[in-house]
Amino acid sequence: MMNALVGILTAMLGTLGFSVVFRSKREHIFAVSVGGALSWAAYLASALLFESEPTCYFIASAVVGIYAEVFARILRTPTTNIFAVAVLPLIPGGALYYTMRYAVIGEWDSFLSQGSVTLGIAIAIALGILTVSTLVTVVTSSRLYHRLSEKARMLYREHPDK
Repeated sequence: MMNALVGILTAMLGTLGFSVVFRSKREHIFAVSVGGALSWAAYLASALLFESEPTCYFIASAVVGIYAEVFARILRTPTTNIFAVAVLPLIPGGALYYTMRYAVIGEWDSFLSQGSVTLGIAIAIALGILTVSTLVTVVTSSRLYHRLSEKARMLYREHPDK
């Protein structure tokens, strides 16, 4: 349990550092850092439920995608400003390193094995992003969404103090 908390805190601090490097706006840095912690926490939680590593990465990237969509609307910024940094803890740096290492030293069986794992993780992250983005686009372009948005604006005009 302590290792999980240390990993989540490390993900948050690492994301904080990258948000500074990527010059995120000051009002976005906290949300981005929490998103990084959430992405790693979602990965760890899904790892308790599923054995397949790509499945865990898919779920974690979908969770952070939903988080980014929500906070992008709250902060009135493009979703990629939140998501691009918050997903960084999920990037399979170690797997990519070992894939390239096996290629350089000529261990082709290990290269193919590790490469397929790395590719599976990358595809799972991309599919998680794509799934959430597509669902949000479908929902926000629906007639029901626009009707509800219009009613919310009308209610706000009638009671702006609430």
